[in-house]
Amino acid sequence: MTLEITRRQVDAANEVALARMLAVQPVWVGVAPLGELFPELPRLALTHAGPPVTWRRMSGAQRGAVIAAVLHEGWAKTPAAATRLAQDGRLTLVPNHDLGGVAPMAGVLSPSMQVFVVEDRASGRRAYSSIEYDSLFGCYDEGALEEIRTWNDVFYPALRRALGAVGSLDLNQLMAQALMMGDELHSRQTAASALLLRRLAPALVRENPRPEAAATLDELAGNELTFLPLAMAAAKLIASAADAVPLSTLVTAMSRNGTEFGIRTSGTGPAWFTAPAPAVQGVYFPGYGPDDAGLDVGDSAITETVGLGAFAMAAAPGIAGLIGRTHRELLAGSAEMSKITAGRNPALAVPQWDFAGAMLGIDIRRVVQTAVLPIIDTATAHREPGHRIIGAGVSRAPAACFIQALEAWFSMNLTDESTVPAAAGWAS
Repeated sequence: MTLEITRRQVDAANEVALARMLAVQPVWVGVAPLGELFPELPRLALTHAGPPVTWRRMSGAQRGAVIAAVLHEGWAKTPAAATRLAQDGRLTLVPNHDLGGVAPMAGVLSPSMQVFVVEDRASGRRAYSSIEYDSLFGCYDEGALEEIRTWNDVFYPALRRALGAVGSLDLNQLMAQALMMGDELHSRQTAASALLLRRLAPALVRENPRPEAAATLDELAGNELTFLPLAMAAAKLIASAADAVPLSTLVTAMSRNGTEFGIRTSGTGPAWFTAPAPAVQGVYFPGYGPDDAGLDVGDSAITETVGLGAFAMAAAPGIAGLIGRTHRELLAGSAEMSKITAGRNPALAVPQWDFAGAMLGIDIRRVVQTAVLPIIDTATAHREPGHRIIGAGVSRAPAACFIQALEAWFSMNLTDESTVPAAAGWAS
């Protein structure tokens, strides 16, 4: 197998992967408890963000989120008892990505927690995600637990009844509108959340008792990240449509658990390629600073995996202050990502680019060749358990993940002595 033939074959494989991603039609179809979606999970199972991780290696945010989930389920009565349960190895910890889902920040979800369910209308595949609770930053005080209970008992059921009346919601349509209105669909969901409220408000009022309807409307009106889990689940469906295309070098997942950053690629199967999680560079809320910050965490980089979030920062000038960047830096950061992507998504146009589509298909060959690392905009969690959000900023995916993935691709597909450095001149 020669390098020239391989390049043509890989380009063709990547076109197949791109076509599969572009064919996805994500629609919001339901709300359900996680345990109902996956009854095969063990009783003491929790999901988490990022590649696999043990309690011993978990970040502070994930440890705090585990404690909150254990307390919520009633598996322990105190944080100390919840910690002992985890230390004793009695919990089963499962990456959300392994179940076809994603969740923000620590990503820790338990069986009774309700989640948004999104379906690809074209294939019937489904993905899930969750609202961004305070617990997912590592907080486990009574306020954080009450937030989970209120969503579980009031807001999610009210949304389920409203969605039942509406039927389903076309997420590509909502996301396309939001990009036109100043969102980048990761850290800024202001327009998308307002559009969601607009679509659901009449049904919420009609289908729910007045107190539940009023409380849910208040929550949606005050929470500018309500749409985040829907965007994440839609992105998961888009990215995972490219799974298992032989010879493809496109990335199908990027995720962080606060200890490691991991990627998966189409042509190398479900294997994770990992490196230490990066720090977040940005701004902090009063009273906090870099010494308080944990490393980057969350499944929400699935949005960047499909060209949203920081890849589309040019669409969201209002995010500049939140993440500590100038508008010029937003434009430059987004433009740089065109060097490492294989195509565009015309269904998600960015007005600042003369309505060209969002970039799509991170190619590990291009990342290694150009040394341009994917950029991610994100929130910042504390390095210790027990805290809420402390800031926001941007991070860069570590180069080692992409080098490892390309090495694995070479070992699977080339029979000669080719090495990753040789790929610099070979990458398209």
